[in-house]
Amino acid sequence: MHKLYNEADFTEPSDDCPHPEYWHSADVEATEAEVIEFIAAFMRALQPELVVETGTYKGDMASAIGSALKRNGHGRLITFEVDAALHAVAVKRCRKLPVDLKLGSSLEWAPQEKIDFCWLDSGLDTRIKEFNRYYAMLKGGFVAIHDTAPHHQVRALVQEHLSDRISPLWLPTPRGVMLAQVL
Repeated sequence: MHKLYNEADFTEPSDDCPHPEYWHSADVEATEAEVIEFIAAFMRALQPELVVETGTYKGDMASAIGSALKRNGHGRLITFEVDAALHAVAVKRCRKLPVDLKLGSSLEWAPQEKIDFCWLDSGLDTRIKEFNRYYAMLKGGFVAIHDTAPHHQVRALVQEHLSDRISPLWLPTPRGVMLAQVL
């Protein structure tokens, strides 16, 4: 595990999240550790067969989801990272877990089976495109999108482009998480 820093080092207090110091992350790009724990717990409760993650980064979320799926005794994660060096780090972290780490764009993959849960945390400009690409296989499943705090552009994009296809719950974490059932 990496050293964790106080999230207040990376995110200013806001009306939505007045105490970012309650959260922690490995760096300015990494998902908050507490959010990773939440998503892993959700995997234990949801018992999904297929999980998709975009933006693997260093594999913190992939490792947590993979560990939860392993504990479940079923299910697998397919995760995408475009940076070869980050992909290599994630491969090491996810060894012996039910995780298929793909080096390349998430937009080049077309799902062929129902996706039970999707974690979108890739480039800010691709998350809506990913949702649209996976939508047919996500119906009835769940999606979570990172960086949806009011001060991030992703929130406005989600509200503008996805509001008719999701039932969102906005979690007031420092960087923001939107969790939704796909309609």
